[in-house]
Amino acid sequence: MYIPRYKHKTNNVPILSRNDLDFFAEAFINDFQPEVLLAPTEFNIDLFVEEYLGLLVDYQYLSCDQRYLGMTVFNDTRKVIVFNPDCNQADYITANAGTIIIDNNLLQDNQEHRYRYTLAHESAHWIFHKEYYGYDPNQLSLFDLDIPFIQCRDINKDYSRIRDTKLWDDHKWMEWHADKFASAILMPKSSIQKFVKSNPSINTPNDLIRSVVSTYNVSAEAATYRLSDLGIIKRKTDNKYEQLSLI
Repeated sequence: MYIPRYKHKTNNVPILSRNDLDFFAEAFINDFQPEVLLAPTEFNIDLFVEEYLGLLVDYQYLSCDQRYLGMTVFNDTRKVIVFNPDCNQADYITANAGTIIIDNNLLQDNQEHRYRYTLAHESAHWIFHKEYYGYDPNQLSLFDLDIPFIQCRDINKDYSRIRDTKLWDDHKWMEWHADKFASAILMPKSSIQKFVKSNPSINTPNDLIRSVVSTYNVSAEAATYRLSDLGIIKRKTDNKYEQLSLI
């Protein structure tokens, strides 16, 4: 199994650039499903999470309003908070370390793209953030045994509202890590570049986005952000309208 190596802050928050996350994503793919890098195709995120990483995927209602789409459990706990629609109130469940919980609403047929992205996002938390969120159970007091130490993903990308990254705290950076890794593993950099070069007849941004959506089984939003991050399309906002152009 591939194990990424990277630097940490003193509090165990990883120091990761966009290039680092692209590199690590492709290293994982090369070890697990190398054919994705040879011919542009959909990455099997379910098997990657469950068979390669060895994580358990569970499904619960994580909130009453779909505020939370996914959760990663880093330590055994009896106090994972979920929503019980039958009685319309919060409830507790037990979960073991190495469990990813996906909101039940993402199991609907029209939610596949959000499901795949959320699962990839949560896998990044497990890969890169265990040392921050985890603890040694042998060093806990009896009063600490039920602390869940879980990381939830809010559908609202809070970090993106603050453009100056100097103002980001550690949690915003870790959400950024997870989002960029999710994009990189579902749409690998070298694969996307190969796809664009092999389809020179695609000459409009919207056509390219649609082709990436169908090839990699991702959402139009995720494809747009990924192509923009890779410098393949340019996103320009004019008042409330967003304009796209090929670079």
